[in-house]
Amino acid sequence: MKRLFTYLFYASLIFLGIYLYKADYLSIPKIISGQYLGISIALLFTGFFVQYFNWRNVLRIFNLHVSLPDTIRSVSLTIFMKYIPGKVMVMLGRAAYISSRYNASLEYTSTASVFSQIIALWVGFLLGSIVLFNPEISISWQIISFIIFLGLSIALIFPGLLKIVFNLFFRILKRRVEYPRLRHRDMLAALPPFIITWLCWGFGFYFLTLSMVDLEIPFTFGFAFPLAGALAIVSLFAPGGLGIREGLLVSSMLIYDIPLGDATTIALASRLWFLLGESAFFGLGLLLQFLENKKPEISKEHIRD
Repeated sequence: MKRLFTYLFYASLIFLGIYLYKADYLSIPKIISGQYLGISIALLFTGFFVQYFNWRNVLRIFNLHVSLPDTIRSVSLTIFMKYIPGKVMVMLGRAAYISSRYNASLEYTSTASVFSQIIALWVGFLLGSIVLFNPEISISWQIISFIIFLGLSIALIFPGLLKIVFNLFFRILKRRVEYPRLRHRDMLAALPPFIITWLCWGFGFYFLTLSMVDLEIPFTFGFAFPLAGALAIVSLFAPGGLGIREGLLVSSMLIYDIPLGDATTIALASRLWFLLGESAFFGLGLLLQFLENKKPEISKEHIRD
């Protein structure tokens, strides 16, 4: 399992470098307000930090009691795996890390990872609907978003159906997976950190925009980021949402009368902005892994109810 995680780890760095080189996302934009930029970065980092609790809470729903350092490492060290084409590797990566550290099968931790992603997407579409139902948004995007949101809602409201889907999937692979009983109260309790994460990123993007243009923009503009981010995640063939998220953000900014040139610059800058957060927390994961490797090898009982 450690070997699988190692392969995914290095592959993610390779694909990240390739796509950043090809797309030229690393140009530095002009900033007119350092104060707003500072607020946006603070919100960005807060969103990433809360993301650890998203994953940890879902693992607890699956009866896996994981330490906070292991949670941080599993998320931070796999943060660039979303740039591997197909995007499923980021879910597999954190699942592989937890599986290698705790007494749980990869199938079981992967199921927890997929479930966590379902909640994240559902919250992203829910918050983004504030922008989505603007009449100037393309009807095709509205229909696509509604269908995806409906499917995610069914999966969360009727977890028994989700269990059947997972069982069928692993039966095709000729593998058996133990699936916990998901209670609605547990899922509701897991929602707040996901909401906080998207709100931090959304309003972080709002202040990033204010740091680059001198315009009056309503606060609801911040909900464009959760929508664009969620739609980018479900676009399977764009690594990390490269291009997809930026295009959707440009379309959203045009609704708020932001000139096309400025909108394009801001959308591209948002990739660099988000990459800053990813890099910072990737570095945190590396630091914690280094400190962990410096410890003497101690056998421990891994907890699983």
